[in-house]
Amino acid sequence: MQAWGPAIGLTALGWLLVPAALGSGATAFPRWSLLLTPPVQALPWYALTRLPYPGKPLLDGALFNIVNLVWAIAFLALMSHNPLT
Repeated sequence: MQAWGPAIGLTALGWLLVPAALGSGATAFPRWSLLLTPPVQALPWYALTRLPYPGKPLLDGALFNIVNLVWAIAFLALMSHNPLT
């Protein structure tokens, strides 16, 4: 816990700061992209871990990584449709 605790804490802080920036309009992304951020995404993904199915242990251990992966892919796709230049 001591080794990865600060990493999880800083990631969680980033998870909260990015939606705040998106919600305030301080980024080039549209405000609806707030729906793609990890705090919003984590709720439905977490609900999936409550369902019984064969792959449940895999999802239980990978939930954090899946949410970050979906977030990264979604924002890369947004950047390709809304270039910053």
